[in-house]
Amino acid sequence: MAPSGNKQDKLEALFNIYDVDGDGRINKNDLKYVLELVTIRPKTEDEKKGITKSKKGKTEEELEEEDRLLAEEKDKNWDDYIRTIINRIMFESSSHPMSTSLSAEDFSKAISESRIDFQEKMNMEFEHV
Repeated sequence: MAPSGNKQDKLEALFNIYDVDGDGRINKNDLKYVLELVTIRPKTEDEKKGITKSKKGKTEEELEEEDRLLAEEKDKNWDDYIRTIINRIMFESSSHPMSTSLSAEDFSKAISESRIDFQEKMNMEFEHV
């Protein structure tokens, strides 16, 4: 990602980051893994405040269980959301509509179509020590 690096080298490096299993294609599991690393389910306002819907007549254990079940439901909804994103990426970016993975060429085309200039944007400055 050095400023002197060329666009193709940067695309290959980025592709290799997403190709988690190293099989030369980016599949749904690769994307899921990367997305799980870089995203987190946003907490609801109640979760941020530690508020349980109804505390009336409930033991501490019951409240904890209620919070756990609610968090599980929110996590499942988040997983469904991530799956939807992955399916859309595959549908829009794959050269074949029924494909479950992206080739390096598919990936390169998708990145190029995003109109992001990776040659300039994907640079890392290095301190000279």
